[in-house]
Amino acid sequence: MVGFFIVCLVTNPQRYIQSVSSSLILFVHSVLPALFPFFFFSKLFTMLGGGYMLGKALSKPTRTLFHTPPICGYIFCMSIMCGYPVGSKLIKDMHENNLISSADAWRISAFCSTSGPIFVLGTIGALMFKDNMLGVYALVCHILGAMLNGIIFRQKTSKNTTFSPFVRADNILHTCMSDSIFSVLIVGGWIAIFGMICDVLIDIKVIDFLSLPLSKILDFLSLPTTLARPLLLGLIELTRGCKELSMLGLGTKIVLPCVVGLLSFGGVCISMQSMTYLHSLGISWRRFLLTKTSQTVVSVLLALLLCIWL
Repeated sequence: MVGFFIVCLVTNPQRYIQSVSSSLILFVHSVLPALFPFFFFSKLFTMLGGGYMLGKALSKPTRTLFHTPPICGYIFCMSIMCGYPVGSKLIKDMHENNLISSADAWRISAFCSTSGPIFVLGTIGALMFKDNMLGVYALVCHILGAMLNGIIFRQKTSKNTTFSPFVRADNILHTCMSDSIFSVLIVGGWIAIFGMICDVLIDIKVIDFLSLPLSKILDFLSLPTTLARPLLLGLIELTRGCKELSMLGLGTKIVLPCVVGLLSFGGVCISMQSMTYLHSLGISWRRFLLTKTSQTVVSVLLALLLCIWL
């Protein structure tokens, strides 16, 4: 498979260099302005002890809801604040510090794998769809879906462990800046690579082939068949799918469940980022896919209920 993509680059370099360039432009205009300042200030907030205080305040409710160790309050808080794949990274960090078990890690990943509010409200709501309320509705359904998913996969008992994730550093501002730059460039790199993969799949007609059965399902549900392509691309790379979805000019009641579904599933691109951290904990692709699929179904159902009210 890797060789195939290398051959594509060699045989048609102009096409796929332009593909990567377009993905980077999408990243620079739609993702970078929203993520970078949030990465910086959320990191600064954490290093100054704010994350610890919020995590401590949330430890009791998260333990009651999800039957997880108190440290989960901190992970949940930072996952919601920072978005993918921060939750997965913190799960790995806490496992390495013996604060959670492998079984805990899998269950915590069921609700600590979320997109960040700045991406949902800023990038998707304000920049892509030009609809602030769509971003608000999507964020509410996304977070509530993650919480309900955590209840579905919760364990019977929890460990009463203490934690102190307060990080001290000599040069906090420098550390926050360097970490933020590195993190946001990693996101941009994944978007660029998977943007190219999407275009390769379009060129070899894989997307068109898969769109046919999906279009029939959409038509049976009395939904626009034009949704097929953005949904398929979104399952590969979230940002690309949401961008193409925003270009269809469809109403909120049709778009909202689609956006929420793509956000909750995350796409292959984000799943690979998350599994980079979770695989070492013994969490298989199958188990991770199970929790993400469940989270997607629950979140979409919430979005559909909200659409009845709208």
